Amino acid sequence: MRRDDWPHFLLVLRYSLIFLSVTMPLFSDLVTANSMPRDCDKCDLRSSYCKKWPNDTVSCECRAGFHRQSNSEHCVMIKETSIANPSIIKSKPSIDNVRDILVGTEHSDQCNLGQAEKHATRILGDILNRYDRNLSPSIKGVDVEVELLIQKVSEINELLSSSKMDILFSQIWHDPGLNFEQEEGAQCLTNLSLSYRMVDTIWIPNVCLVNSKASGIHSSPTPNIFLAIFPNGTVWLNYRIVVESPCDFEFTTFPMDKVECTTVFESYSFNVGKVRLHWKRMGVPVEIIGSVNLPDFILTHFVHEKATFHYPAGVWDQLNIKIFFRRSYGFYILQIYLPTYCTNKLDLFLAR
Repeated sequence: MRRDDWPHFLLVLRYSLIFLSVTMPLFSDLVTANSMPRDCDKCDLRSSYCKKWPNDTVSCECRAGFHRQSNSEHCVMIKETSIANPSIIKSKPSIDNVRDILVGTEHSDQCNLGQAEKHATRILGDILNRYDRNLSPSIKGVDVEVELLIQKVSEINELLSSSKMDILFSQIWHDPGLNFEQEEGAQCLTNLSLSYRMVDTIWIPNVCLVNSKASGIHSSPTPNIFLAIFPNGTVWLNYRIVVESPCDFEFTTFPMDKVECTTVFESYSFNVGKVRLHWKRMGVPVEIIGSVNLPDFILTHFVHEKATFHYPAGVWDQLNIKIFFRRSYGFYILQIYLPTYCTNKLDLFLAR
């Protein structure tokens, strides 16, 4: 190598080291994210959730109303007499009360299983005989609280500008027409857990995903719909659905671009005069279960908002969830940009 070639060689080496110093941390972060322990695969959706600790480890933690069995990894329901205490159920309906007492059908000392089932059948029949599903629960409108658990983000499609995810979507409201506190045998029941077929027999706020490109209720093998009615008239309706939501891409900064995916919830049938939507007022209204591992994108953060939209027929409440991703550009720099740059510089160097 001639003496006057050394400056060009050192220039190529210098820029190569700069590229490596920038991209190697990104590559190591990607490897770390993809090699994250899969302990959360053991979590179910009712009794436990995936918690990420400050040291970046993850583990399954029991939800409220459950505890971990000794010598077992499973969370089981806490059997306490306080759960079946009618004073808890008769308190003002709230999403926290719903979560704490939704533990199936508990029985007091005076109620055995056979009696409780008979009471539940009779009470449900009495409710449906006097109930009209076409009437709104209140002439002043109904407050509906929404809770969202994102089970999995499975895909971000750049060609369709969309994301696909599985979510558990809960609606909670109070319907005085479904109150059965004064019914005989109500003290034997904490709630009526009903089949998905019963959804068509009661009034529902009809909250839907108005901006989705496609959506559907999971059926494995029956529709994944959970319906519970509590003695004070509180209704908890939960769907497990797969949704394809629109995403905004900005390719001008590729491969360092960012993605914003938005899902909008709205009552399709009722404006704010009939249905007022709120994110869950206590606790965390939106939660991602476990970690999100995608081949080309990394989840950075998400926000939930409330807005209103003016239609010709009136004003509607809207609840928005925005999820932000950034591209894992370490692959593109290491496999495309850096080799191309080095090859180009090497060709110029050899041409001399």
